[in-house]
Amino acid sequence: MPIYRVTLKDPTTPHAPFLIRAPLARVAQRTAVCMFHALLPKAAQGAMPNLDPELTTCVQVHDSGYPEEGPLEILEPAHH
Repeated sequence: MPIYRVTLKDPTTPHAPFLIRAPLARVAQRTAVCMFHALLPKAAQGAMPNLDPELTTCVQVHDSGYPEEGPLEILEPAHH
């Protein structure tokens, strides 16, 4: 599976990009959006509308150092 780097387009929401192994860019974006939302404090989660995958940038990474074989997985940040 390809590996993608997904970041939020909004610079006022500082989150490290996610490196995700996924079958499609859209799947990587949706996975990252779920994680971005989960990382928000509970108060902000209720006040913030659902994040749209269109609010992210998604770029396929060819030299990530991670194997492309394997399941859908968040590879970075490592603690996820």
